[in-house]
Amino acid sequence: MFRALWYIVKILILVGISVFLLVQPGEININWKEYQITVQLGYAAVALLVLVFFVSLISEVVTRLSLWPKHLARSRLEKNRAKGYRALMKSLSSAAIGDQKSAYDLARRAQKFLSEDESGLPLLLQAQAMSRQGNGPAQENSYKLLLKNADTALLGLQGLTQNAILAGEFDKALALARKAYLENPKNSNLAKAVYDLEIRNHLWNDALVTLDKNKKFLRSEDDMDRSVIYIILGDMAKDQNRPDEAIAFYKRAYKNNSNFPPASTRYINALIGNSERRKALSILEKSWKMNAHPSYIPLWQALVPEQKVGKPNARFRWFQWIVEFHSESEVAHLALARVAIEEGLWGDARAALAQAEKLGKSAEIYKLWVLLEEKTTNKPDVIRQWLDRAYQAKPCGTWLCPKSNKKFAEWQAIVEPEGFFNSLVWITDNQKPESTIISGILESPT
Repeated sequence: MFRALWYIVKILILVGISVFLLVQPGEININWKEYQITVQLGYAAVALLVLVFFVSLISEVVTRLSLWPKHLARSRLEKNRAKGYRALMKSLSSAAIGDQKSAYDLARRAQKFLSEDESGLPLLLQAQAMSRQGNGPAQENSYKLLLKNADTALLGLQGLTQNAILAGEFDKALALARKAYLENPKNSNLAKAVYDLEIRNHLWNDALVTLDKNKKFLRSEDDMDRSVIYIILGDMAKDQNRPDEAIAFYKRAYKNNSNFPPASTRYINALIGNSERRKALSILEKSWKMNAHPSYIPLWQALVPEQKVGKPNARFRWFQWIVEFHSESEVAHLALARVAIEEGLWGDARAALAQAEKLGKSAEIYKLWVLLEEKTTNKPDVIRQWLDRAYQAKPCGTWLCPKSNKKFAEWQAIVEPEGFFNSLVWITDNQKPESTIISGILESPT
């Protein structure tokens, strides 16, 4: 209604302008050689107006004709898009009911009709259908299919990485994870995947670089893992007869986490081997005050001062001093009792063992009771009772891997053959193991 009225108004305006021009007085004289043309001004103005109108009309027709191929292509694109989305919806429905073959065929049809920018979801549906209905090669091809689109490339790389891990091809998995991370540097899961695979491939220096570059993403791993990597590098340097380099790495491990016995003991041992006894004793004293761990006892033994003339039992007095730091420690009293037995101080040995038994019921206590009875009373019945208790009791403490539930007398950086890295925790008889949490896209033994 309003469009018709506006059309009538435009016609009236045009007619009004034409009438106004026609009634204008005056003439226009045109002289050309021997010809003379005289035209009334009003008619000339109307003719000019008509000419402008027809030129505009022809220009509009030409413009529309030139745009016709584009309009045709756009119309065809919209029709194809409609067909593509219909095929996409049918593919989703087929996938929902478990018909993977139809889902795959319809997703391919959708990809055919949709533009490249919109091919992400069809590719994802094809990959999903292939992985659910196929074997290993089919899954591999489905992940490669996802690489064809920028929106799904990350999923494809992650899938290929996971396949490589499951196949034990950790070097290939690392290359794929690094490629994915370079394309998505803000993805925390990819940073974790790269770090885990560098650990799995024993690329310790690369792992340290990754830790430094991704402190925000790898904050939970930064504390303990860094110390363990330094210990590994120190052990490698020691095995290759590079003592100065080994001490430097052990020092870094200790400074990074001074309350970690494997780092402390290695650093102290290296200092003792380098004839830096005073510094070693200072660090050992600090470490022992923080944690009365059994691994420090051999170091105390190594640092016993020389026995002076007129002052016997230097070792026993040395360990009495050690016990003062942790008077409620079973480990400390056990060490004192062992030294007393070795020095032949039977009464002191019994007193130390009785105190240790008040603090714990470990197998080490009863084994020392057996040793003490063998060296003193040597009564078979009494010794048998202590042996029975020693057999039934648990160790004073042990290193446990919560992932494999394996126990170890000595700490180690990697649990083989599983390849678990930094998974050991120290537990005592009355302690529950701490849980170790690994986040990220990998569920691999790293």
